[in-house]
Amino acid sequence: MGEVFMMIRDPKIWVCDCGCSTFEIMSDGGAKCAACDAPHNVDGAGWSAWSAQSVKSEPETFRDIQGNGSTDFARRRVASMATDEAASVVVVVRRDGSISTWSEAETQEQSQWVRDGLMQAADLIASKIEVI
Repeated sequence: MGEVFMMIRDPKIWVCDCGCSTFEIMSDGGAKCAACDAPHNVDGAGWSAWSAQSVKSEPETFRDIQGNGSTDFARRRVASMATDEAASVVVVVRRDGSISTWSEAETQEQSQWVRDGLMQAADLIASKIEVI
């Protein structure tokens, strides 16, 4: 049996011209950007190096969960994010108006950080509703 060699290539990620790297795969085999609906082959889209050097040192401030027309899909995606070790605040608001929360905040400064984040989240949700 011959020797086996691992060919490790620099990992790459497909990125839309708008900067989004999330795509919806269509039944006809096409793909479109989840953020701006551009087809995957739009001018400016293409492979981008994905390495430790290219990853932003700061995480994205907001991440909009694309439901892809499925509330169940969006719920499962957000629920999996809530169990991430990096999660520090989880809020659930039910249709009946009841609210459940959990936070790592233990100091006034941390509590203010949570308030600020919740206000930003509320603004993001409101801005999406106004666009629709």
